[in-house]
Amino acid sequence: MFADLGRAGNVTTFWEILTLKGSANHDLKLLKEYMKDISEHTELLLAPGTTKIRYEPLGVCGVYSAWNYPVLLALKPVI
Repeated sequence: MFADLGRAGNVTTFWEILTLKGSANHDLKLLKEYMKDISEHTELLLAPGTTKIRYEPLGVCGVYSAWNYPVLLALKPVI
């Protein structure tokens, strides 16, 4: 942090890392619930079939981040 921003060991950097860690732990704990399939109503035309929403990874993403909280704002969307 000091090499990039000129701030080392200050409370803001410590807060950023703790917030990011807490957010990652929370998301990891609830990951199975987040990724569960969601059943939807099936149209009569497709009668014997079932309809479900399934979440799948999309691939590579780009994240634009602000400079004021670089660790938190850059890594939180990735989690």
